[in-house]
Amino acid sequence: MDVDANEKFLIYSSISPEVHLVDLATLYTKHERLSFKIPGMANVGWGSSVSMFSIKFLGDSKEVLGGSRGGQILIYDMLQNKVSTIVEGAHDDEINSVCWANRESSNILFTGSDDCFVKVWDRRALGGNNKPAGVFIGH
Repeated sequence: MDVDANEKFLIYSSISPEVHLVDLATLYTKHERLSFKIPGMANVGWGSSVSMFSIKFLGDSKEVLGGSRGGQILIYDMLQNKVSTIVEGAHDDEINSVCWANRESSNILFTGSDDCFVKVWDRRALGGNNKPAGVFIGH
C-alpha cells in the first residue's frame, strides 16, 4: 500500500489486477478500483499473472508504479485512468517491491523480486529493449 504525497488517498493492492484507491478522511466516501488488466491475458484473481503485489504513487500522484505476480512492471496513468506502460518479463518471478528513485519526479525506478534480483530501470529506455539499467544480485 502507499499514501499520496498530500496524504489524501491510500492505494492498496489486493492480489488481483485491481488496485483500490480510498480517501483517507473517511475511508469510504471515495473508493475506486484501478484496473491493471492487460488486454489478452487471463486477468482473474490470484491465478492472474497480473495480480499486483506492490504499488507506489509518484510524488505528484499522477502515476502509480506496480509490480505483478507475473514479473511485469506496470505504470498506471491516473489522469487517463489506464495502464500507460507495461514491461513484460522484467523479472523471472513475482515482483514484491517497487519504488521510484526520486519520488517527486523520476525516470528511474527500482524493482525487487523473488528471482533474487533488484533491478534499476530508466523509463526513458522502456518500450525499446526493456532492459534494466542495472542489476543487484542477491536480493
